[in-house]
Amino acid sequence: THIKSILVTGNISASIYPTTSSKQININSFGFRYNHQKKQSTFFDGININVDNKVLTAPTLDYSTTDEIAFFPKSLTITEKNSTTTMTNALLKINDSKIIATNNIKTIYQKKSQPSDSEQIKNLLKNQTEITAQKISVDFSNDNDTIIQYNTNVLIAQPDKTLRSGQLTLNFKDDIYEVNEGTKLNFDSLQWSLKKNRTIKNKSIKEMLNKKTSIESQQASFDPA
Repeated sequence: THIKSILVTGNISASIYPTTSSKQININSFGFRYNHQKKQSTFFDGININVDNKVLTAPTLDYSTTDEIAFFPKSLTITEKNSTTTMTNALLKINDSKIIATNNIKTIYQKKSQPSDSEQIKNLLKNQTEITAQKISVDFSNDNDTIIQYNTNVLIAQPDKTLRSGQLTLNFKDDIYEVNEGTKLNFDSLQWSLKKNRTIKNKSIKEMLNKKTSIESQQASFDPA
């Protein structure tokens, strides 16, 4: 008799030790199946993965021992302190410490402002920010300094502001935040960009600041300093 697969249910805890990466992946779930012929592990029912400052949750995960890639066929949610990102399906390249997804990417970002923040930053943080795209790459190889790249039909939206672009890079390692491949910004007004108590006496400028404004550029960047 040859055992082709093993099924385990209960409180499952497993660790994946990559061949070329030092970043260990710890998985918790309530169901586990191993197919010996395919050399594939399937985790299901309440999957929870902790990676640095991120929590990954999904209904099911297939892990191939041969190529050391985890596949989330139904959905994946990445939760961090200030954001939640969802996607239809995704790949986790264990050796590269990288997540790649190509369907229905959505990030909800909400962060409290700090007393030291400028008035413009405080205004931007008053509302949650929603980012959508068709592709995403999350590189977490450098501990908590993640590099995230959104691609294809990128939309960054707040109630009174939108930014559309082909590519958005959030590089927390080097403090680089930029959009490329054609960028269009739309503002209901530009009042948010002024200091709170600043008085504009010029009538034409006051009218301009209260009008809807569109700005187009091939590239734009944000300097957090």
